[in-house]
Amino acid sequence: ISSISSAEAEAAGRAVGAEPAASDAAAASGGGAAGSVQELADQADAIALIKAGHSSNSEHDPRRALACFEAAYTLSPQVPTLISAANMQLKNSRCGAAIAMYRHVLDDSAHADGDLNPRHRAIAQRKLREAEDLASALRRTA
Repeated sequence: ISSISSAEAEAAGRAVGAEPAASDAAAASGGGAAGSVQELADQADAIALIKAGHSSNSEHDPRRALACFEAAYTLSPQVPTLISAANMQLKNSRCGAAIAMYRHVLDDSAHADGDLNPRHRAIAQRKLREAEDLASALRRTA
């Protein structure tokens, strides 16, 4: 199992509520420019975490991949990142969590603009069926 780099660990720490940076405090108090700087930093951290998540998945480490995708989603909530996190839940045999995440993706009210990209919708629908089938199969064998 490969380890998370220090940059990934730092980004994940910020994503899960580690001590806020000074720019976070400025943004919270209405410091306009600091907010956009922080958003850019969060986006860069999210991209690094997404790359680490894909790498971890390629290395057959879905638990690490899940942690990376969830941290990235916390920093920058994007539909493809949530789908990736749901996929890792499924790979970790957490069907209930995966199903809930796919359903959240498919819930139009969960999207700021109320419109889900058709490609993302198709992926989430297909993966939801897969997760429901796996959950059903696991219940039958239990």
